[in-house]
Amino acid sequence: MELILHHYDFSNYAEKARLALGYKGFTWHSVIIPPTAPKPDLTPLTGGYRRTPVLQVGADIYCDTRRIMQELERQRPEPTFYPAGLETTANMIAYWAENQLFRPMSLYVSGSNLDVLPDNLQADRSRMRGMPEPSPETVRRAAKRSAPAVRVQIDWVEALFADGRDWAAGGGCDRRRFRALSRALVSHSADGPPRVRTGGPSSHSSLDGAGSRFRSRHATGNEILSSPGSCG
Repeated sequence: MELILHHYDFSNYAEKARLALGYKGFTWHSVIIPPTAPKPDLTPLTGGYRRTPVLQVGADIYCDTRRIMQELERQRPEPTFYPAGLETTANMIAYWAENQLFRPMSLYVSGSNLDVLPDNLQADRSRMRGMPEPSPETVRRAAKRSAPAVRVQIDWVEALFADGRDWAAGGGCDRRRFRALSRALVSHSADGPPRVRTGGPSSHSSLDGAGSRFRSRHATGNEILSSPGSCG
């Protein structure tokens, strides 16, 4: 059964799905969707769901990254996402990262990178949540307000790895398989805010070395790119 990932470049949730596909060594296909509404090729497929990513497996549609991970694990148990005894811990860490950390981090990063993000991104996300469109000044204030919540949680992460562990939950995963996949969506500079990677075929280079390689261009609409090997 063919696997088709509907996604866009700079979605961190899509990056999670791409890394997962590469780690498992799946052969899959890619449909690039718009980062903002309308998404005319996606919402009819999902029954109105507009978030990213979406995994299509035949007639089955998976609309949440945690559910996508579970389906990939079911289809190909090895190498596992969940080393023995760590599945509950992994789910707890994922819930914290995607709920407690993600929101202040997204506000901080978005407000610090208005010059490189799509012009209508903030307006689109506000409409999605039933909120008024924010001004650039409002977005920048939200970034400043969110910074303390980001910093304290990053300190927690630093403390967690202070004992030299490779993974938050301990050992178990094959570190070598992720080494070529570890390029972050956000790169930190010593003298400024985090910068977001957006657009361009180079963003797919993080998949090299894990059996997941894109051609050096994007698809539009329903155009599909073969990928051998492998948020709004």
